[in-house]
Amino acid sequence: QCRMHETHQGRNTCSCADWPRHSQSRLGRASTSRSLRAGDTAAVPAQCKRLGIQTLAAVSSGGRPYTTFDWTGSTLLVLGGEGGGLGPEIIRACGQAVQIPMPGGTESLNVAVAGSIMIYEALRQRRLALARKREGGE
Repeated sequence: QCRMHETHQGRNTCSCADWPRHSQSRLGRASTSRSLRAGDTAAVPAQCKRLGIQTLAAVSSGGRPYTTFDWTGSTLLVLGGEGGGLGPEIIRACGQAVQIPMPGGTESLNVAVAGSIMIYEALRQRRLALARKREGGE
């Protein structure tokens, strides 16, 4: 059995050769997402990098600010647990570290909040790119 799986309507189905997308309704809009599970977590970023997918490890310190990345292309964002975060092996496998700059001595955000902020930045950049493309007649 392969190491990567797509979760679709509560069922895990092998999809390594061709990751089909599935749509989910969110606030009346269709969105596309892929959910992967792996026995060897470090293998996921390596596989994505081979496929040309930007891979980013979310860290609380030592990464580039999330607003400096180009989120308009395919991106894998890897988030760790709130206590210990990601291990060094995973961060190395991703190749790039991203963080949300925290003012006033706040150490970090809840992982769900941090992930939401970065995913919203990806959505913002993609909408802006689409609007520019439409304005340019492309």
